[in-house]
Parts: sequence; C-alpha cells; structure tokens
Amino acid sequence: MNKARTTENIKTSKADDISDYIKDGLLEGIWKPEERINDQDLAEKLGVSRASVREALAQLTEAEILKKVQWKGYYVKTLSRDEIDSIVELRRAIEEIAIKRLCENPNKNAFDQLHRVVNRSREAIKNSNQLNFLKIDFNFHETLYQHSGNPYLKNAITNLIFSINIMRNLSMGSISDYYSSATASVEDHQAILTAIEEGDTEKAVNLMNTHLSNHLKNIYRGLNDRETQPYSLDTAFDMEMILGESPLWHPDRDLLVWLDIRKGLLYSSKNGTANPEILYKGDHIGGLTLQENGELLLFFNNGTIGSFNIDSKTLRPLNIKFPQDVDSVYFNDAIADPKGRVFLGSIASRTQQGAVYRIETNGKMSKVIKDVSISNGMGFSPDLAFFYHNDSTRHSINRYDYNKETGEIENKKLFYQVDNSIEPDGLTVDSEGNIIAALWNGGTLIMISPEGQLIKNIEIPALNTTSICFAGCDLKTLFITSAGGENRNRNGEKAGAIFKTELMTAGKPEYRSQIM
Repeated sequence: MNKARTTENIKTSKADDISDYIKDGLLEGIWKPEERINDQDLAEKLGVSRASVREALAQLTEAEILKKVQWKGYYVKTLSRDEIDSIVELRRAIEEIAIKRLCENPNKNAFDQLHRVVNRSREAIKNSNQLNFLKIDFNFHETLYQHSGNPYLKNAITNLIFSINIMRNLSMGSISDYYSSATASVEDHQAILTAIEEGDTEKAVNLMNTHLSNHLKNIYRGLNDRETQPYSLDTAFDMEMILGESPLWHPDRDLLVWLDIRKGLLYSSKNGTANPEILYKGDHIGGLTLQENGELLLFFNNGTIGSFNIDSKTLRPLNIKFPQDVDSVYFNDAIADPKGRVFLGSIASRTQQGAVYRIETNGKMSKVIKDVSISNGMGFSPDLAFFYHNDSTRHSINRYDYNKETGEIENKKLFYQVDNSIEPDGLTVDSEGNIIAALWNGGTLIMISPEGQLIKNIEIPALNTTSICFAGCDLKTLFITSAGGENRNRNGEKAGAIFKTELMTAGKPEYRSQIM
C-alpha cells in the first residue's frame, strides 16, 4: 500500500515543480539578469497559490540563483566579472579532480552515460531545442562529478554553474551564435571523454581547461555586448526648471517626485509618465527622503525639516536640534540609510564650511563630514561596505568605510576625480555597485565601476545635469534632472528638462527614513 502524501509533501513538491519551471525560464531567457520575477503574476499563470510560488522563489534565493530586494521582491541575480572568474577557477579545480579520479578508476557505466549525454546534446542541436541543449550540456559535467567517487563535488558548485549558464545565454542571442557555440561545446565534450577513456589524464585536463576558457570568452562577449550596447535618451518632461533636483521614486504609489529648488516647487508624476503635478509650493527644499510611513521628509533651505503627507498636502514640522557649532544651514541633498537614519548635506556659507550631518531616528543630529565646499550626491554600495559622497567644487567623488549598525563613516579615500571645470552633482549606485554621477557644467552622466574605472559617458542636451534616480516597478528606468531652463541659449537646448534612459543594469530600492 502506498503511503499517503501529506499536505507538507504536496506543498514541497509543488514548490519544487515551480522552482524547476523558473529555472527553465531563466535558461530560456524569459527572465534576464536583474529582472524582477513577479510572484503574483506567476501564481496566476501557473494556477497555484502565491505561497507556493514564494516558497520556490525562496529556494532559488537560498541557492543564490535569485536575490531578494527589500520592499521590491525577487530578482534574477547577476554575476560580476570577478564572481565569474572565481567560479570558473573553482570549477577548473573540481573538474580536474573528477577527471583524475575517473582516469584512475575507469567506470564503464559512467562512460556509457557520458556517451549518451553527448549523443543527446547532438540531437538537441539538430532539433534546435536550445533549452534542452543547455540542460543536457550541463549534465555532462554533472555526470563527471557523480561518478568521480567524491559525493561532495556536485553539491559544491552545481548552483553556481547554473548562474553562470544564465550569463552564458547573453552570448547565444542569435541562431548562428547558438549553433556555433553549442556544436563546439559538444565536440569539446567528445574529445574530453575520449581522453578519459584512454586514461590520458593530462590530455583530458588540458582539453577541459581549454573548454572552460572558451566558455568564459563567450560569457565575456555577452557581458561586453551588454556594457557597450548603445543607450537611447528621451525627454521625459520638457520643462524649463531653473534648478531641477532630487528625483525620487515612491514605489508604494508608483510616483516619481522631484524638485525645482529655485521656484520652491515639489513635483510628482504618476509612473513617471503622467503630466507633472505640483505637490507643494513654498520655501525652497534642498533635499528629501521617503519615510517608512510613505510621507516625504523635506529638508528646507532655511534649516527647517518637516514630514509631508502626500494625500492631505500637509506639512508636519519636526523639532530637530542642530549641533552647537552650527549657526545656519543651507541643506543640499539627503539620503536614508538601512536603519532609517538620514545623511544630510549642506553648502558652505560665509561663516562656516559645508558638511554632512547624520540624523538618528530619535532626531539627534551630529556632524560626520566636515570641511565640505558643496555637499552633493550620496549613496551606498550594495554590500553596504562603502558610503559615497560628492564634494562638488573640489571636483571629487569620495568613498568612506560605512558601518551599517552604528552609521559611522570613516577612512576617507578619493574614489574618482573629474576635470576642474566640472562638478559632480547628484549620485546613485546601481544593483551591481556601479556609481552613476550627474556632472554640473559637464552635460553628461558618468558610470564608474566599483573599482573606480570609467565605464561609459551618457551625453545630455543640458549643460548642468543635477541628479538621477532609478524608477519604475523594475527600477530599470533612469531619470535625470537638469538646471538652467531660464537661459537655454547658454545652458543647452533642453536645459531644465527631465530626461530618461534605460541602462543594462537596474537600480536598487532607496532606503526609507524613520525620522518621526
């Protein structure tokens, strides 16, 4: 008599089936690196519960195939070049162990299985079944691990190789690419298998290393295509703002908000596509953050701070006391950290230098960076190891070590220097750790790698680009504010407008302030 399946068994089985479905979709390219997988849409499509889908997504996150982004959901994990290199290095070592053990202990059953895998791979190519080929192609290596006599080899790298295969698909976009890459891979496997059967360990290992090197070149080719792909720039709103600034995405409301500081206006646009509306008109605002409760924390240039309710259009003043050595503050740019604190910049005045302040959730304010000219854009690395800060008139992007638990920043290092005629203004960090900065008097954005290398320039038809943010449900649309709309003859044909573009990387959700 068969044992009845329990509810728990059914649930586990369903999650496993959904997990396999998602993995197939990843190999087919239905979801690409950095793309969000919507659990509700997937549950409706498969006719299963949302809880089962979330369980499957959690399994894939634990396997490091997906990543969970706070407040946003599950995204396909991408791999940096360093991560890919590290995985391939580990894979070389594991493949060598498996080959040596099979050469030293020939196994007819293993050889028969490997021959069947090679034949099935050829059949998949013949039938133009790319998904089936990718599964079978990986099965060649799994079979090596399985019959090596070391049960830990397969578990050590299986999920990592799957993530690499997702990246590999970037280099197999066309039919001709697929046929040439797949055929070469199968012939490599055949040659490796022949060498193993002959007991020639050195030859088999050398062939495997060449196979993995070719595999790596294909992945890099796909990455290069992503990184060098031309971008398209559109004018989102052809406004003539005097000082457009501080764009911010409100994911709860699908709302893009931004400032025209000189006019004392706070704007909003539903989905970043609807006609702009004025949320607030009054005192000049130098920066803003999104509060945990959905309100906007506004930092006014007269040194006051308030929490703004979008529905009622009311402002609730906050009683935050400045440090004793501060006599006046002209706020400029703000960002919340993972614990709900706020880092807030200021501009130098006649009586004191600019600075960066940290406001604790209890309202206590302290000065954490001194001797700043014009404090501007700030951001955190994805792993929260670093805090980036623009000191505009010193033309520098600086990097600090950051402690998430205490909020301390220390060990200032010059990260990137721009030309003396140009000032780095707003800043954001994408999900891969690249820093994107708007350049005042530069008419461009720059993307810089986490290692401090310039990746690309994005030209903007406005001399003074001021700030940037990722927006949209997938955080893939980059909005760019600009200034100088009062004199387009001098400042560019689209000065004061808001632009948008889509890069090959997505943003990451901004942290929310909890200053109540």
